[in-house]
Amino acid sequence: MNRPKLPGTCLTAIVLAATIFVADPSAAATLHLTGPDGAVVILDGTVLEALPLREPLTVGMGEHRISSSLTGAQPVDQTLLVTSEHQIVHLQLRFVPLNRISAVTTSLMLAGSGQRYEGRPRLGAALTGLEALGLLTALMSELQVRNFRDDYLLAFESYQNAVSSADITRWRSAATTSHDDMNSAADRRDLGIAVAAGAVIVSALDAWFRFPALDAGVDLTTTGPFETALAPAGISPRAHVTLTLNF
Repeated sequence: MNRPKLPGTCLTAIVLAATIFVADPSAAATLHLTGPDGAVVILDGTVLEALPLREPLTVGMGEHRISSSLTGAQPVDQTLLVTSEHQIVHLQLRFVPLNRISAVTTSLMLAGSGQRYEGRPRLGAALTGLEALGLLTALMSELQVRNFRDDYLLAFESYQNAVSSADITRWRSAATTSHDDMNSAADRRDLGIAVAAGAVIVSALDAWFRFPALDAGVDLTTTGPFETALAPAGISPRAHVTLTLNF
C-alpha cells in the first residue's frame, strides 16, 4: 500500500519548525563574567580562558556549575540557576584570601594539610603519606620492641638459673639475640618517629615559605564569592535569573 507523500514545502516547514522548537537560540541568557585578572573559570566542567574574558558567555536554561581558582585565594564552587530566557546577568567573582597562619597550623596538625589548603594537593598527599608511613612504622616497631623485651627477659632469667654449660650457652645466645632484635626494633621505631616529625616540619616550613603570593591591588575580601546584577535595559519584566549560593 502506497502512503501519500507530503509536498516538499510542507516537509521543509515541519523540519524547520522542529529545529526551532528543539534548539531555540533565544532560550538562553547572556553572562558577563568578571573578576580578578588571572582567575581560572570552569563552567559546567569546561575550562574557560583566564579572566578577563574576551566576550560574554551564552548559557542555556537550567542549572550551571561555576568553579574558579586564583593563586593566593580559596577556590569558589557555586551553582547558577537560569530560569528565564533573554536575561543579561553581570556576575563578578570575588575570592576569600588564603591565610598563611591557617596553612601552617593545619600542617602542624597533619602533614600536607597546608599544601592542600594552598592548592597543591599532590605535595600534600605525599607529605601526609610520609607521616602516616612513619607513624605506622613506629607503632609496629614499638610492638616488636615489647615482644623482644619479653623474650630477652625470659632468656636472661633462664640463663641465670641455668646449671649445665649447654643450657648456659643456649640461654646466653638467646638473650643476646633477643637483645639485639630489641635494639633494632627500637632503632626502626625512632626512625619512624623521625620521619613523621620531619614530614610535619617540612610541611609547616613549606606552607610558610611557599605561601601563594597575592597579586598587588586585587581586592579579594568579600562576604561571598559572587556578586550579581541584572541589566534592566531591554529586559522583559517576566525575565529573571536565580543565583543559588551554597556556603
